Amino acid sequence: MKKKPTYRELENEVLRLNSELGKKPLLKKQKADKFFEAMVNSLSEPLHIIDKDYNILFINNAFIKLLKGLRFPHEIIGKKVYKAFNIPFEKPLNEYKRVFISGKELVTQEVTRIKENEVYTITTKTPIIENGEVDKIITTINDITKQKKAELALKESEEKFRVIVETASDWIWEVDITGKFTYSSPNIYSILGYSKEEIIGKTPFDFMPETEKERVSKIFHEIVKQNKPIDKLENINIHKNGDLLVLQTSALPFFDSNNRLLGYRGIDRDITDHKKVEQALIEREAQLRESNITKDKFFSILAHDLKSPFNTMLGFSNLLINNFDKYDLQKQKQFLDVLNQDLKNTYKLLENLLLWSRSQRGTIDFNTKKENLYLLSVETLSLLNHLSENKSIILINQVPKDIYIKADKNMLLTILRNLISNAIKFTPQSGEITISADSKTNKKKQNYIEISVKDSGVGIAKENLSNLFKISENISTKGTEGETGTGLGLILCKEFVEKHGGEIWVESEVGIGSEFIFSLPLM
Repeated sequence: MKKKPTYRELENEVLRLNSELGKKPLLKKQKADKFFEAMVNSLSEPLHIIDKDYNILFINNAFIKLLKGLRFPHEIIGKKVYKAFNIPFEKPLNEYKRVFISGKELVTQEVTRIKENEVYTITTKTPIIENGEVDKIITTINDITKQKKAELALKESEEKFRVIVETASDWIWEVDITGKFTYSSPNIYSILGYSKEEIIGKTPFDFMPETEKERVSKIFHEIVKQNKPIDKLENINIHKNGDLLVLQTSALPFFDSNNRLLGYRGIDRDITDHKKVEQALIEREAQLRESNITKDKFFSILAHDLKSPFNTMLGFSNLLINNFDKYDLQKQKQFLDVLNQDLKNTYKLLENLLLWSRSQRGTIDFNTKKENLYLLSVETLSLLNHLSENKSIILINQVPKDIYIKADKNMLLTILRNLISNAIKFTPQSGEITISADSKTNKKKQNYIEISVKDSGVGIAKENLSNLFKISENISTKGTEGETGTGLGLILCKEFVEKHGGEIWVESEVGIGSEFIFSLPLM
């Protein structure tokens, strides 16, 4: 197959033929014209030739196809360009004038065919020179309507994307393979307080607390290794004003033509308020569970712990009533002692139960004032002295006489009474219990007092230490001589100590003894 001539080769041939026109016989000129016409018609690029009066002298086949049947050659040849085409030729005509004067090529012009809304480019390829002047111009005309429509569609699409991105409530971003931001939507300001210019070049980890940075960077690097999407990754960020926010990150990787990872494009959503609500629901659920446990504990005490001593007392009282004359005075006194002790224990239980119930309802008065701790400890030890004497336990008071604290007297007496009576309960015969107090200063340079009740009793197993102050755990055990209890006393102690802004804890070793310690503010 014969190879088609290049455009430049045709241009050269046109120039050569043009230079020979008028020098050769008419027959040769006609042959040259036919040869020129055949060559130009073989081109796929639409061409037309105009003279100095802007008349169209020639159009090729590609040009005829370009017109899409709207014009025939005889309707165009010999017509002026601005009449032959249904397009505004003002700009091209000005350029034609310049070419005819200067001999330089026409600058490409875009023109629109008004009726059909089509866009063309018109470019001069070759000015034809005769007698030192431009006599004709070979011009191309190309339909770029599809290209323009594609450009317009792309521009409209980009504009829609820009509007969506810039008005979205979420933060849209792009990072490169190193994790640095290459794009940020303006909404970063409403989320983290930074402008998009302040974000570019930084990484997401630059806005996280140190521990969070370590956690999230490990997750991110593992995801990047596998070119995986990021799916709703929750992470903590620092607002420009210092506040902590929780963001939810989702992103997709993007690649080059060789499928090499270039970075990630993603979206961050501020879920701080959502997490607060979620946490509040969790806390509320925990409170409800605790409330149910408290209710169950309350009914347990009523059903068992409060009922049991009454059964014992009823049993002994029936024995006395039915067999009073059969028992001697010593036996009668022995039974009455048991009844008296059960009554005291039941009264103590009922007192704690009522206090605890009022505490749960928030109806206990809390009135703090200056109190002498030594006098309160003496009052409590005096009240419990008969219990310690029954077991030959020595009570030692090492509280300084000049220590004053800010406390609610009734609550503090309840705390001391429960801790000391518990110590007596779990200390064997001839044991020792010491109450002491020591002034201290915390890291904030605040003065407080640590009060200790230490016994030489049976001690507490390590696995039970953390559950002593939990109402959900029933670890009530009998004392060294079968004394009973409910574990409610320690729960009250914890609530009352915390009401004062203090803490309570225990140190213990099985077989050696226990030490309960709590803190209260000094005056």
